[in-house]
Amino acid sequence: MPIIAERLDEGSIERSLLVAKWGLVPPWAKDAKIGSNMINARSQSILEKPSFRTAAVKRRSLITAEGYYEWQKTEDGKKIPNYLYSEKEPLLGFAGLYEWGADPSVPEDDPGKWLLTCTVLTTTTQDALGHII
Repeated sequence: MPIIAERLDEGSIERSLLVAKWGLVPPWAKDAKIGSNMINARSQSILEKPSFRTAAVKRRSLITAEGYYEWQKTEDGKKIPNYLYSEKEPLLGFAGLYEWGADPSVPEDDPGKWLLTCTVLTTTTQDALGHII
């Protein structure tokens, strides 16, 4: 997914358009599959979680999308996906984090060794777009 990556380095800010895999993989991860469990992060606790702490301080991003899904539970326990989007704007912007890391399953000399991953930050919604009626 395309992201606008922001890097804070010695007081300066650098921004780049990059393509990342969704699901943050921390640099210390032993298996890249951990990213499937880190597709989003609660904004309120990112500095408390070792998986997100460094990225929260140094590697922030903007993630664009046309919309997103919120899941609504029914009385019988099933989940129904609801696609939310803006009727006024073609794109939404989401706060995110990104990480670079070596994929341990790829040989050292492979050019695809380095993996760029990202996660979306979540919080309580403040507008009508985040509410399911």
